[in-house]
Amino acid sequence: MELALLELEAPLKRIASTTDRALRELSTLGRGALWQQALRAVVAINQAPRHLLRPQLVLVGHLAAGGAGQGTNVETFAAGVELLHLFMLVHDDVMDHATLRRGQPALRVVMARADPELPWLKIRDLAIVLGDVIYARSMELLLEGAQQASAAFRTILTGAQRAGAGQFQDVLGWRGLEQREEAASFRQAMIDKGAHHSFSAPLAAGMLLADAGAEVAAAMQWGIHAGVAFQALDDVRDLVSKAVDMGKDSLQDFREGRLSLPLFLLRQAVSPEQWEVLRALRGHGVLSMEDRMELFRLAREHRLGERCSKQIAAELAAAEGLTDAVTGRTRAREALANVLCGLRALLDHVTAGREAWDIP
Repeated sequence: MELALLELEAPLKRIASTTDRALRELSTLGRGALWQQALRAVVAINQAPRHLLRPQLVLVGHLAAGGAGQGTNVETFAAGVELLHLFMLVHDDVMDHATLRRGQPALRVVMARADPELPWLKIRDLAIVLGDVIYARSMELLLEGAQQASAAFRTILTGAQRAGAGQFQDVLGWRGLEQREEAASFRQAMIDKGAHHSFSAPLAAGMLLADAGAEVAAAMQWGIHAGVAFQALDDVRDLVSKAVDMGKDSLQDFREGRLSLPLFLLRQAVSPEQWEVLRALRGHGVLSMEDRMELFRLAREHRLGERCSKQIAAELAAAEGLTDAVTGRTRAREALANVLCGLRALLDHVTAGREAWDIP
């Protein structure tokens, strides 16, 4: 995704420098070569190509409520938001057994290479602990940036809590939805997993940093629709994109038995017998070529690409309809419109020429 506004480029560079510096400062806390190598791995992931979406939304929210969209406090706060997300990525990669993140080796891979004699469970525990350290560092930056704006701080923490609840459901997988198949319960899982943490909370927090009395209800709803679309796009990319294009492992949702929009829509479309076949395939960590061919055969048969595109487009349209209600400030509205335009472009890129979804 491109910048929401060109004038955000300079503050975003400063935010990126702040996160890099904050991570490097952690090197003095630990002893030994493995601690240093693990931190270098995290810094490499942090510096890899990224859209800094959440910090951008903090700055846009600041603009929306009459702020400058830059400055020491809001930029420090936005850096805390980005480090909080990095902490979640570190833990996600442990749970997903991931090997790639943003095109860089995942933390556990780096530690396994650095000390081949370490057992997997020990490496997992070390990655979790380092993630916890990054979380604590993010809290320092959030508190420093928030100053007296406690409502902004609470908004981000609420988003993190909801992300945890959504991740709990995601790790649990389909079991929690087996008895309640209505779309509302699945959509709520998507909201909790990513929309609130990645879109609603940063945008609303930025507004509250600029004006503690800002009305953020419309911003929260805008973020829910845009965030669900973003999460759904990530789900589709997991299914149809190559790891080299995404910078992370592909087919992870299916291999780990996680919730995703494509599989939820496929579940609604296939026969009970076909769903039992899919149930038997997913959640085992590996997929044979025959398994992949069967998955994409069902995707083609039930026009899964078209179904996903329609659902994502509806969420983006709902967000667009709320843009004017979020703010009356021209530049902020333009930024929100650009974010949605970027998501539409990503949708077109992911689905262009993929109607057949012939990608075993």
